Amino acid sequence: MPFSLQQLADTIGASVKGPSDLVIDQVCSAENAGPRKITFINEPRYIERVKSSSAAAVIATQEVASTLDKPALIHPNPYLAYAKVAQLLNPRKSAYLGVHSSAWVADSASLAEDVVVGPNCSIADGAVIGAGTILQAGVVVEEHAVIGEQCWLSANVSIGRYCVLGDQVAVQAGAVIGSDGFGFANEGGCWQRIPQIGRVVIGSNVEIGANTCIDRGAIDDTVIADGVILDNLIQIAHNVSIGENTAIAAMSGVAGSTKIGAACTFAGISKVVGHLDIAAGTHLAADTLVTNSIKEAGAYAGSLPMDDIKSWRKNAVRFKQLDSMAKRIKALEKQLEKDNK
Repeated sequence: MPFSLQQLADTIGASVKGPSDLVIDQVCSAENAGPRKITFINEPRYIERVKSSSAAAVIATQEVASTLDKPALIHPNPYLAYAKVAQLLNPRKSAYLGVHSSAWVADSASLAEDVVVGPNCSIADGAVIGAGTILQAGVVVEEHAVIGEQCWLSANVSIGRYCVLGDQVAVQAGAVIGSDGFGFANEGGCWQRIPQIGRVVIGSNVEIGANTCIDRGAIDDTVIADGVILDNLIQIAHNVSIGENTAIAAMSGVAGSTKIGAACTFAGISKVVGHLDIAAGTHLAADTLVTNSIKEAGAYAGSLPMDDIKSWRKNAVRFKQLDSMAKRIKALEKQLEKDNK
């Protein structure tokens, strides 16, 4: 759906430079622009690229917009403004209306009138789905699961029994919410399964990437708070809790019963072992291995290579001593220089 510059500005809290009735129907890069398209500039070094662009308009700061001979949406954070404009121009929607004829919906399930259920979906007894929610093809909602309003579940998503999703939760294709946690007891070398009877409880405004798995709790719940964003191919084990607005990038894994605070960021392939506490405001660099609780907010990095476990433990201790050892060596070198004079 196209918008005028003024409509976009009013919606995202920007101001307009140029004709307010200019119609915009899509966002674009500076290089692949065209009529009725809008691009953005987040750094002054890209000014020349935008000047030569054929985009109809640009999103920029007041300072940058004043140097450009183009209509503009003026906003102090162009990247954020671009995100909001892109959302307006590209709403999540379905090719279907109502409940598709190939879907199965249990008689005891409760669906709001405007819920969309795509082909080959399965909605079990006692499930509740809120207003405006869209289920794409092949979604499975098990018994007594609750899905809030304005949610968007892509193809082949699975929502386990009794799990709860808040409002405006987006789940990408193939994600599994509420699979059994990895709970087993050993008996003489053989494994006995421990039934996982907790739920997954997800807050509102949460984004979950493709093929990500979030295990249900063993007894108590696995909890994902409001505003969390999870990338593709992430494993969240049973009884993990993740605080508000935390972001975790692709191929990361969090083992069972770890508690992650609010506003953390984990870069790709982060690895966190179980039963730890991670302070709010913790930031992990890519491929970081966390084996101890983090009590203070800050940035952390590091992942030692594999070794036999006895050597690995010794080296891990030595690794923490490297700074003090380097200082001692430097002091010894200075002393030797003095002695040789």
